[in-house]
Amino acid sequence: MSKVDVYIGGYLLFDEVTQEESGRLASNLCVIGMPLTITYVNDSDRFVVSVPTGETIGTIRPKNKLAMRSALEDGWTCKAWLSLVYYNNDTKLFGGELVYQFYHVKTSQVAEQAALDNYAQRTSERLAAGNRPDVVLTGTAYDTIIETGDWNDNSKQALLIDTSRSSGTVVFKRKKGFADKLAAGAIEHNPGCRVALIIAALILIAIIVIIVISCTSNQ
Repeated sequence: MSKVDVYIGGYLLFDEVTQEESGRLASNLCVIGMPLTITYVNDSDRFVVSVPTGETIGTIRPKNKLAMRSALEDGWTCKAWLSLVYYNNDTKLFGGELVYQFYHVKTSQVAEQAALDNYAQRTSERLAAGNRPDVVLTGTAYDTIIETGDWNDNSKQALLIDTSRSSGTVVFKRKKGFADKLAAGAIEHNPGCRVALIIAALILIAIIVIIVISCTSNQ
């Protein structure tokens, strides 16, 4: 059995985002490194992406749709993590990117399952820290994971979006930051955190507006 029969992974940009989903991506509902759910839309080439609470945040149309669909339908372990949120001045919408890691081992291979689960969780943690690890697993990477429960060659996945000054696209979230911790405090009804979160959000919005204006004025 080859590695492609037991593991597939990569980075994917969201292909469609509604106005409502854009708002969710920009809000503290979406945190880099958080788990996502990918669901196939019957009789289509689309997969819906949602957060743990069930709200959708976008749609993807992967080139390897048949492999991803088969993995979802055949009971593979299907992990996905939010890896990036960005703003596009042309569409006036926030967009997203995810990392997917689908894998399958026999039910009797408990140690192998645990090793892959640990590697997937470490991927989530690396994304939250602002890293963009390679998740394709070429060469001996898969074997290393099975033996040690982790793998990281310190290489970084390049951004899938154009962030040049003339593109009108800016990165909004690329790691789990201070604002996300404030959001957790706000949820726990900490008044100080709620105030700080509002201030942080206003500052972030102001920064995006300034960058976008700067980009468009130099075109």
